[in-house]
Amino acid sequence: MKVVTSSEKAAECVCSALVTIAFEASELSGSVADLNEATGGVLQSLADQGEFSTKPGKVSVFHRLPGVTADCVVVVGGGNEEDFDQGTAFRCGGAATRRLAERARECVSFSFGQLEEKVAAAAVAGAMNGCVGQDLFRAEKKLRPITELQWLQVEQAAIRRGRILGESVLLARELVNLPANYLYPETFAKRA
Repeated sequence: MKVVTSSEKAAECVCSALVTIAFEASELSGSVADLNEATGGVLQSLADQGEFSTKPGKVSVFHRLPGVTADCVVVVGGGNEEDFDQGTAFRCGGAATRRLAERARECVSFSFGQLEEKVAAAAVAGAMNGCVGQDLFRAEKKLRPITELQWLQVEQAAIRRGRILGESVLLARELVNLPANYLYPETFAKRA
């Protein structure tokens, strides 16, 4: 999985899906407010109608929104903005990619706005882990891999840190889930 950063505008991003975050407030703010402006107020109208939740990790998918290049826009709830920490960021990134990995996608872009490095890294790690299932030996996997995760307005240091964290968690999950007849103690020591 390729994880990159980009400086392009969210509404103009060419990708399979664009993920943004909505915090609890009467008016949309941050990255989702920018997308709302690009759509001519469609997202605020959807929020007013209760079409998406701002509870942490709740995911809503909207297809073919006007003014947005991406095939679909995913709004993931972030909860209270003051309480948005590394754990919530990991959960939100993972929830979005878990939902999107139900079918194969080339590129998914994330527009979570300006986050501090540790929080952004946690979101990257969560997104990497959300699209990898536990079905190591199934012929037909429940989750499909996402080829590229593109993060908008995130520093390269946060991407690097998040990638290291995400790959570490994925390796630990794989080592724990492999049966003993596939992973002997010597092999385990080499992999770890």
